[in-house]
Amino acid sequence: MAVEDDSVVTPLLSQQQRPIPSDEYSQVTDLPSSIDEIIENIQIGPFHYLFIITCGLCYVSYISCYNAIGFIIITACDLHIPAAKKGWLSLSFMAGILSSCYITGKLCDRFGRRKLLIICLTIHISGTIVAAFSVNYTMLLVIFSIIGACDGGVFTASSAYSVEFFPRSFRAKASGSRIVISTITIVYVSLVAFLILPHHFNSYLGTIQMSSWRVFLLVCTLPILPGYISLFYMPESLRFVIAEGKTENVLFVLNRINAINSFFKRQYKLFKGDNQAIILRNIINIQSVENNNKSKLKLSNNEQYTEKLYKRPWITRLILLSIIWVGAGFAIEGFTIWLPTIVSFYTSGNKCRHYSYNSSWTLLHLKQANQSSCTGTKQLIPVLTNILLGNLIGLPFPILCIFLINRVGRKWLSCIVILLTGLSIFFIWLFDNTLSTRILVCMFTMFVNCIWVSLTTWTLELFPTTKRATVIGILNIFLTITCGVGLMVVGIIFNTHCTITLLLFSLLCITAGLVCILLPDTTQKDIG
Repeated sequence: MAVEDDSVVTPLLSQQQRPIPSDEYSQVTDLPSSIDEIIENIQIGPFHYLFIITCGLCYVSYISCYNAIGFIIITACDLHIPAAKKGWLSLSFMAGILSSCYITGKLCDRFGRRKLLIICLTIHISGTIVAAFSVNYTMLLVIFSIIGACDGGVFTASSAYSVEFFPRSFRAKASGSRIVISTITIVYVSLVAFLILPHHFNSYLGTIQMSSWRVFLLVCTLPILPGYISLFYMPESLRFVIAEGKTENVLFVLNRINAINSFFKRQYKLFKGDNQAIILRNIINIQSVENNNKSKLKLSNNEQYTEKLYKRPWITRLILLSIIWVGAGFAIEGFTIWLPTIVSFYTSGNKCRHYSYNSSWTLLHLKQANQSSCTGTKQLIPVLTNILLGNLIGLPFPILCIFLINRVGRKWLSCIVILLTGLSIFFIWLFDNTLSTRILVCMFTMFVNCIWVSLTTWTLELFPTTKRATVIGILNIFLTITCGVGLMVVGIIFNTHCTITLLLFSLLCITAGLVCILLPDTTQKDIG
């Protein structure tokens, strides 16, 4: 009996193989004739699970950096950060994101998701290492703005990339798994902060003291490295290369998927059914036809592309999604950052509806604005413990949403969770006591962890491959702006107009949830 050499993976189809003659098509039924049908015919294998992990770990760069900022500004004692300038680090990071979202979205739709991810992650990792050795606060601000610009590209590219290898029934699970990995990352950052930040390091590297926050920042980068390395072995987005209309690129991606799957599972068939070779050759025929009329699938030039994006139904969907992302983002991101402040407000015995504004607090704050603000170890440990426990409690709920999203639907799950988030903020104001606030803040955290699982997946599926990354880039611009505004609103008016702050957050979130009703559901639908 002959023994096969398993060490060599035979390509599924070489680029020199001829297309199928027309008379052979009569022998095969249900051949794929569109992007969605081709994707539906591909078997889910080890490649797809490895790809989900890779995408999630790439997205970690954005999440870990965003969450690490809050810890850095209260522990970077050696940088002597004035109290009035503590918010500048998060603003510089957001400014970087804001500057790059639209540009990176268009680059993704023009040149591919994987290429941009590799470039952005390379700069992010290099920038984080440099940031850990910043000699002053100004240097840290500049580097974080560059990191933010790269992370805007990571957010845009990874969002689109994460769903473009999967059939209808797995799209939500793939995108949701990326969010779950990011939620685990938040727990990881909190745990690393709890283990490292309370300790003092006396070692020096030249004139730079290796403070705990520097070690913390470097350790937060570690989960990104496996995803970054794996990305070099991943192919370009299958939907993107099919839409691009180049047969050789499609075959390269399919052969790479087959090679990775065959490494883990020897008896593997890429396509469902018994017509694998004929289906593959049929893809070549589809590409040959499409190449004769490139305007159908291949990306057009800037003017044609922009004109198509701003025509119905895409412009209508973009406007409605902008309202949803602005309303939900303002409430979720702005409110989340200030949760410790709000909880502290109630635990100090204050009541929002019966709060008397103390002007002496403002005068004292202004006097201390230019003084260095650094949290000591005794005050730091309780803060880190509470944040870690809160993140651990919220961890299971994104996983639950993954199982619900196909049953409830993207539209209705997004609508329900956003409405519940807005109502939880409203009830904080309505009940107005310490116990109810603690309970409702936990509920708020649970709902927030679920929102991005359904909303991101739904947003990605509402637009075809040639517009998907650009739309995510545009919406991320709105999200970043509203997040910054939300931060400033709480910081400026909460201590003077507590009721207005809470009701504004609640109203915007509830409005976003109601606008969801106006958009179509994409569950089990072709997305192009």
